[in-house]
Amino acid sequence: MAFENFARSVATASGLAVAAVLAATMPGAVGDAQNAPPAGAPPTTFAAWKSITPDQRHYIENPGGTVPLIVTGAPWFRAGQYEVFTAISEPDGRQISTWTSNGLVTLYSGDKWKATLQENGGVSLARNAPELLPYSSPAPGHAMIYARNGDVTRWRSICVLPAGAGMTVRNQCFRGSANVTYVPAASGSCAAIPGLWSWFVNGDVTFLAGGTLSQGPRTGRWTCDTASRRVIIVWSHGYTDDLVLSPDGRRLSGRNDRQGSVAGQKR
Repeated sequence: MAFENFARSVATASGLAVAAVLAATMPGAVGDAQNAPPAGAPPTTFAAWKSITPDQRHYIENPGGTVPLIVTGAPWFRAGQYEVFTAISEPDGRQISTWTSNGLVTLYSGDKWKATLQENGGVSLARNAPELLPYSSPAPGHAMIYARNGDVTRWRSICVLPAGAGMTVRNQCFRGSANVTYVPAASGSCAAIPGLWSWFVNGDVTFLAGGTLSQGPRTGRWTCDTASRRVIIVWSHGYTDDLVLSPDGRRLSGRNDRQGSVAGQKR
């Protein structure tokens, strides 16, 4: 089966909702048999964390609004079975503290897969999606994955490791990734929110422990999910901010419901 429909969290998983949906017309059994991965040892190619901006304009000129993953060990993935990991990488795509396994996918020779990182924390995988046709075909015995961020509020990252090769997220996903570092999650990081924050506009914001906040004449309510570090602010003037708290509990970043960037720094 090209995609095994299961989702399990690694020991450090953030508890994000995982949804891995296969959304492509699969080739026939004869074609798959001809392009099947070779039997024997698992592949050794992998892709370290690739962070993708929530700004949908960034890759608008690329086929399907995607960006090719950077593969270590070859220009493309060697055909075989791989495990797909996803994570929130805030702020600015540079820090990851928890990640989620989205299960296994089998890459056949010549495959081009589209991986869409979803708002619910999962990933939608489409095999040989038509919008990927402009990309050149991988070499025989190889396949390729192209990713896009479907989450318009948060930086998201994807890492792909070969199944059964003994590779781990800590050792391979962060190795070779030029701009992503591992930052241990702060225990009870939501507890760091109450206090005075330097806001990106209109002066300081005071967060109170009871879930309220104020900024001059404006007031609002805030909630925080400890597992995902996701912070929602509903303002009295009608805006709603969807933010992520950095692993050190010192920064908030994300977007509002008008697609404007939002950021704050703990004083």
